[in-house]
Amino acid sequence: MRKHTSIKKLSFTIFLFMCLVSTFGQNAVFLHHSTGYNVYYQGNVAPYITDYNTSHSTAFSLVERSFPDTPWDWANYPYDYWKLWIGGSCNSANPNIECLRTIASTYDLVIFKHCFPGAGIEEDLGTPDVNSDRKSLENYKVQYRALRGLMDSFPSTKFMVWTLTPLHRLATDSAQASRAKKFVDWVKNTWLIEDGKEHSNIEVFDFYSLIAELSSNPVNGQQYCLKYDYEGDHFGSDSHPNTAANIYVGPIFAQAVIDALQNPVIVHVDSILISGQGGSNAISSPGGSLQLVAHVFPSNATNDSIDWNIQNQIGQAVINSTGLVTALANGHVTIIATARDGSGISGKFVINISGQSITSNYNLSKSDFRFYINENELFISSGMSTLINQAKIYNSNGILVLSKNINNTRVDITLEDIVPGIYFVQLLSQNSVDILRVIKP
Repeated sequence: MRKHTSIKKLSFTIFLFMCLVSTFGQNAVFLHHSTGYNVYYQGNVAPYITDYNTSHSTAFSLVERSFPDTPWDWANYPYDYWKLWIGGSCNSANPNIECLRTIASTYDLVIFKHCFPGAGIEEDLGTPDVNSDRKSLENYKVQYRALRGLMDSFPSTKFMVWTLTPLHRLATDSAQASRAKKFVDWVKNTWLIEDGKEHSNIEVFDFYSLIAELSSNPVNGQQYCLKYDYEGDHFGSDSHPNTAANIYVGPIFAQAVIDALQNPVIVHVDSILISGQGGSNAISSPGGSLQLVAHVFPSNATNDSIDWNIQNQIGQAVINSTGLVTALANGHVTIIATARDGSGISGKFVINISGQSITSNYNLSKSDFRFYINENELFISSGMSTLINQAKIYNSNGILVLSKNINNTRVDITLEDIVPGIYFVQLLSQNSVDILRVIKP
């Protein structure tokens, strides 16, 4: 009986563990005012996510919050987010005006939007001002650039920014509506690439394009305004999208949240600093070596692995996969550490080499070594009966391509798997390190 009970307990434990492993959860917050509130509730965003969790064994969550709120005026335009989060007006002790720093530390995904008056964009004055609450393209852009930089400072948190809500055709004019469309296009197509940097933790939810009239000659309505079918009142000027619009957008938004949560933030390497062991940047002993260390930034980069390479210039050296540099010839060499994450980022480090038995012309370091090479075989012999312990072959970039233990006065190496080119053969004996420069035809 006890044995049977133990089996049942073990089975339950395994089942519980499997459930915990298969359940994947991340949390998001949606900062909005009335338009976002209507999409969230009339669009059944929360039930959609609940149903997805049930059918996919996930535990995604999204909470909504009217933001900012009292004591802040009922405004959440680019200026307001800038003034709160960058201008120093936020206070994390009050959730209505909470700082982005604490919001980002609480949620995996932070979503924010502007209410429809944000599309009431005025003409530019030619003097963009990040401190101005005037709704203009020039002001919006400098405020968004500042917000982009702030979001970049939280690389482990994802951000989703909604495009504008288009205004009712009776609440705007064609010039203003066109400016709103220009800002939406800038956010979608330019904002995240104009500085040439990676902003992989920021994405755009294009709410505008889902509910705006984009046709130049609609049967009803007006181009770049709220679609006629999504107007709450065809004869009024209330720009809140109607229930039909919210029912349409709700599932699209909910799925966008799920997609953002289940795709982890990729933090790319943005710089690599190389240092030598003990702070050294030189090798002076014959056949000496120097261990290098690559410091990858930011420290939470998703993939911090690197590849070592070497540029042999006046001097000659080789480097292994762990960053150990071994000197071959006097002069200096440049070491390159390149990130493997596809970012293209690399760091460089120059090592000065002296005290080697040969110089950069790569002659034999000992006159008693003789060698010849045919298509696929390399033969080396020691006329002075020097016992060769090991032979290593490096390509012209200093990368090890072959290593062979010898313990003989002769070396016979098959080169079938080595492509034609210039190579350096390092011969390690008990009391010396000798170098040959060979060319495989």
